[in-house]
Amino acid sequence: MAELNPAALRAFVAVAEQLHFGRAAGGLYLTTPALSQQISRLEKSLGTPLFERSSRKVELTTAGQQLLPLAREAVAAHERIAAWRTRRNTPSLQIGFMHAGPGKLTADIFAAAFQRFPAARLEFKQVHRDNIPDALRSGELDAAFLWGPYGFDGIHTDVLWREPRVALLHADSALARLPRDLRASDLRDEPIVLSDSVDPGYIAWCAIDPRPDGSRPVLGPRTHSIEEALATVAAHYGVYLLPRCVAETFGHANIVHRPVIDLAPSPFTISVVDRGSSTLARELVQVATEISDQASSPTKSLSKANYTEQRPTARLITELEGPPRREYRVVRDR
Repeated sequence: MAELNPAALRAFVAVAEQLHFGRAAGGLYLTTPALSQQISRLEKSLGTPLFERSSRKVELTTAGQQLLPLAREAVAAHERIAAWRTRRNTPSLQIGFMHAGPGKLTADIFAAAFQRFPAARLEFKQVHRDNIPDALRSGELDAAFLWGPYGFDGIHTDVLWREPRVALLHADSALARLPRDLRASDLRDEPIVLSDSVDPGYIAWCAIDPRPDGSRPVLGPRTHSIEEALATVAAHYGVYLLPRCVAETFGHANIVHRPVIDLAPSPFTISVVDRGSSTLARELVQVATEISDQASSPTKSLSKANYTEQRPTARLITELEGPPRREYRVVRDR
């Protein structure tokens, strides 16, 4: 038997799914006679007819029905191999993110990155915050952009931007009707909708725990995504805190957002592994910090190692205001 041609199998799948040679040929950018010849050669190679043709219809034979799932698997495997070959031969960066970043800043970063290394392919993956460290260490990700405090062993982080935080509220709530910006004390009795992260330091930061006045928050439902959090707020189950520019990317008829003026802003960061990061990943960090400097948002490099030397169980909780010098408050894990 002659070696099977992936193009012939792809042609067979197209005809089998359309049951029409003309439509299948159009989808493959072939003429109908050329497609018919491919199918005939495949049938000859396999030693059995795959279609029953008439002037009015095309149907699969029993052999064609048996071949179809196998051909689909073969075509999919061939496409995966081709994609793997492309990745092997093309410089690439796997970039993780949680939520949208500051629009102009990230646009400028990626525009500069495309100019700095035009041959590289940038691929973006939305990743749960708790999975970022292992994804970076394993090489699944080359770099990650994140909001909020961050500090893990072996991960180097640069702060690129700081964005005021806002509270997402149900439009009919008493807080939404206040004729002024909010303070953390206004949220005293409001359940805070939280991420489903298992990092207690991150959850404490999200919940503003403790509050500036020393009070403790009311912890609300846990959610896996912003969409779940929005649904939770819309159902009157709590308040959700977000960086302002992220909140502005979402719209909901029953939700408004209000500034919380006494909260430290949320840092927007880029992270790579401390050691063993790729040349492209290091160049991306350099590009990002250069663009950040141009955007007039003070930056500071931070690494958990800077804290663990003196505070073995400390976890980074929040970034405090005070440009041009950045300071960080740390608290011990409970």
